[in-house]
Amino acid sequence: MFRKNYLTLLFTIVLFSVGASVALAQAYPVSGRVMLKKADGETVPVEGALVEVFRDDSKIKLPSDKTDKKGYFSFAGLQPGPKYILSISGQGIAPLVYPNVPAGARDFVITVSEGDGRRFTPEEVKNVLTGATTITPAAANTPTEDEKKAQAEREKQLAEYNAKKTKTEQSNAIINASIKDGDKAFKERNWTLAIAKFDEGINAAPDYVGSAPILLNYKGAALKQRAFETYKKVEKASYEVRAPELAKARVDFLAAMDAFDRGLVILKSAPGADAAVQKNYDQTKYDIYSNYIEVYRLTSKTGADRKKGTEAISIFEQYVAIEPDPSKKAEAQTVLGDILREADGTDSEVFGFRTKSVEAYKKALEFSPSDPEALAGLGLTLYDLGVRNNNNKDQMQEGLNYMQKFIESAPATHPLKNDVASVIQYLKDQEKLTPQKVTTTKKKQ
Repeated sequence: MFRKNYLTLLFTIVLFSVGASVALAQAYPVSGRVMLKKADGETVPVEGALVEVFRDDSKIKLPSDKTDKKGYFSFAGLQPGPKYILSISGQGIAPLVYPNVPAGARDFVITVSEGDGRRFTPEEVKNVLTGATTITPAAANTPTEDEKKAQAEREKQLAEYNAKKTKTEQSNAIINASIKDGDKAFKERNWTLAIAKFDEGINAAPDYVGSAPILLNYKGAALKQRAFETYKKVEKASYEVRAPELAKARVDFLAAMDAFDRGLVILKSAPGADAAVQKNYDQTKYDIYSNYIEVYRLTSKTGADRKKGTEAISIFEQYVAIEPDPSKKAEAQTVLGDILREADGTDSEVFGFRTKSVEAYKKALEFSPSDPEALAGLGLTLYDLGVRNNNNKDQMQEGLNYMQKFIESAPATHPLKNDVASVIQYLKDQEKLTPQKVTTTKKKQ
């Protein structure tokens, strides 16, 4: 039951999702307004002025725009880094070159004067780019104090963006190396190194939904494997030898659960995404739940911790809700029933665990009516409840009915066949009970 490794390496998701935060931010809009200062001092917007964009580090000419009725113009995307030069011309105004415009500059005002409507040639603009210009109108366009403040704010924002971009690129490099190195260590069964490598990627972007949940799932899977191998080494040893090793395994199992919890919290708080990205998120969530219920199973089966019974219920319910395969739903409910049937605690706690175990087994039979594991578990648990409940004959009878169905349907090689047969014989001989036919019906999906 859930013995295979559910570690799914979603390299594409990580590379695309993490990289997108940089790739999608490579262009910054630029917008401004052209105003004409007339000879009488009046300032009015210039309609239809041609605004051409040039880069200060090359001869490349970028797309142009014309101002609207209110003198506004805009360019959808300019790459950060180089400064840009705007060449402004239009009917009734003197041509002007406006230098040192960074990507992301917004709502700045370019003031022109009246003139003959001439347009600077590319060669004249080139002279500005190389610093050889003798054109003077731009010099007359001295920015106001408000424009200086706006420019300073734009440069501050650009610096913050560049710092964030650099940090993101560094995080991407760490995350990608973490996946590569962690996967290699995982395949080599070097669990300790794999855990350390996955931690490097997690710490690089601990809350980033594009990578952290995947890496937390990897880490949890590695912790699970290390814990199980610790148990296997002492499985048949004496209690004195086994106890301290089981304590180590318990620490790893609980750390795995913590990693899965962190991954699920990040996924549940993720903002809305398009269908392709959401599909990746859903797959990661499924992988985490698959590993999570396996950790609960092993924690109980190995004896590392049999007091976490009721804590498992919510995780199993959430897994079953997203599992599309009815046979896997049944398997999960049976595993939950086993965990609750074997859970330790006070007498009253154990009675509650067994009661919830019955509920889990019955849900398993809704998905797979003849499942031998669920039939055996349900029958034995009902018998146990009957004994604990002052030899309640009704519960014993119900348990006997399910155990009889198990005997009739399970293969002869089933490991519980002899044990169940012995209990049935006891109930017949000592409690004078007779098996009755029980019907289980598959739940409609």
